[in-house]
Amino acid sequence: MSKQNIFDNEKFFNAYVENCRDHSHAENLIEKPALFLLVSDLKGKKVLDLGCGFGEASVECVRLGASQVIGIDISKKMIAVAREKNANDKIEYRNICMEDVALLNGGFDLVISSMAVHFVEDFKLLLEDVYHLLNPGGTFIFSQDHPFRTCNILAGKNGEENYPLPYGKEGKIIADWYGEGVIKYHRTFSGLVNSLVTNGFNIVTVLEPLPDQEVLAMYPQYQEKTDYSDYLIIKAQKAN
Repeated sequence: MSKQNIFDNEKFFNAYVENCRDHSHAENLIEKPALFLLVSDLKGKKVLDLGCGFGEASVECVRLGASQVIGIDISKKMIAVAREKNANDKIEYRNICMEDVALLNGGFDLVISSMAVHFVEDFKLLLEDVYHLLNPGGTFIFSQDHPFRTCNILAGKNGEENYPLPYGKEGKIIADWYGEGVIKYHRTFSGLVNSLVTNGFNIVTVLEPLPDQEVLAMYPQYQEKTDYSDYLIIKAQKAN
């Protein structure tokens, strides 16, 4: 299975960091708040953060009561920042890619992932690994690019992305995203849901978050994003 590590490319990483500093970025205003709407009380829980990046989600899980969090990421640069900026005695950051997550010991109550699974080629294998890492009744919550964005329906609307696949054809896409030649994987909504179900998960909640009135009041430019969502967020529970 291919393992892309675009985040350790110096030019890409610097552009990504600069963008993340922008508090008006849609992921900060729309995606992450919606993702954590689906996270219940984590008191005493063990959490795995897939594609943890700078560790913001890992820290939030501790704030919500998690007793132990393991954050993994393929990028050495990301992990270095996480260890420096978001260190916590309840969090362990490891330089491991999602494709190798089966190397971890299990016993997790929650596996969470913010905007990372669309970089994984074999989604079904990832689900198998997550299933085995979760305790009975454990929860998998993840966000990703909305399938309408990873195909040619909405891509290129603002001229910054150009995804060639039609909606119904799943597969690899190559985009200019903070740099050239970034690989993501387009999957249909039904493909994502059916993969979860066939790999032993019950769908609990599905969100397609839009900017709320508070966001629109602060950043009127997001009015153009009220017609469709850039994000798909799914909460699924391991069937006993």
